Amino acid sequence: MKNQVLCGIVAVPLAAFGLCGYILWRWGSADVYVVALALDAPLVFGTVLRLWSDSKSWHQRSTPIPREDPLYPRTIELAMKMGVPQHDLYAADPTLMAKRRAVGAITTGIRRHTVLFSDYFLKALTQEEQDAIIAHELAHTKQSHALRSVIASFSFYFAGWNLFFFAAIPNLQTPNLPDSWVSGIAGAGLIPFVAGITMVRPYIATKSQTEADEIAVNVLGSGDFLISGMKKLIESPEIKSDQKKYRIARQSLYGRMVRIQTLSRSLASRNISQKNTA
Repeated sequence: MKNQVLCGIVAVPLAAFGLCGYILWRWGSADVYVVALALDAPLVFGTVLRLWSDSKSWHQRSTPIPREDPLYPRTIELAMKMGVPQHDLYAADPTLMAKRRAVGAITTGIRRHTVLFSDYFLKALTQEEQDAIIAHELAHTKQSHALRSVIASFSFYFAGWNLFFFAAIPNLQTPNLPDSWVSGIAGAGLIPFVAGITMVRPYIATKSQTEADEIAVNVLGSGDFLISGMKKLIESPEIKSDQKKYRIARQSLYGRMVRIQTLSRSLASRNISQKNTA
């Protein structure tokens, strides 16, 4: 089932781009290419600008954690163990954390990575719990989750946007397609655009959390501190002050706890089996 979903995520934008390419090949002209460029250039530029602005705002409005802080060598040790590059560490701006609905910690960046922590994370969690959450965040970098999310989301938006407007190209000069065909193509363009917002992004976010939890448990050898750390984080004042956010966080935590406990038991059983056969 998971493989079918992933195939669908790849196939839908590719099919839409293929149809857009056929439309340009079949009915393309100098005027059509100008229109296509006018439609796509602002979208691409706006997306790049937003990503750059978002990354910049995180760094400008958050406080760098000093290099001599004990958090740095522990993070570097975990990063080396997991095979990921060294990360910059920041104490996050509370308003940005709330805006992103981040709980305790968040990883940003695609080429250069930064882990940002809430004030509650730095003060309320034990060292072991902090390390478990950090391992989870580093796992996002290891799997390139941020890049994967951007590519998947942008592919759906871009494909849907183009297909919706490209539906009018065959009839720009003289009618070549029935109105029903044009409406059908335009309607088909709305499918990936809406699906990217309502289904693809949430699915990738959930899958990314699951993968990061699994990697963290394997690195740490147990999920106990990851669970206890997450329990503390959702009880933080910034989460509990927003009842909707608090309710969603608790629901999400329960599902993750079950998966992490299952992973921990499986890992413990595997370790026992290896010791017995050694």
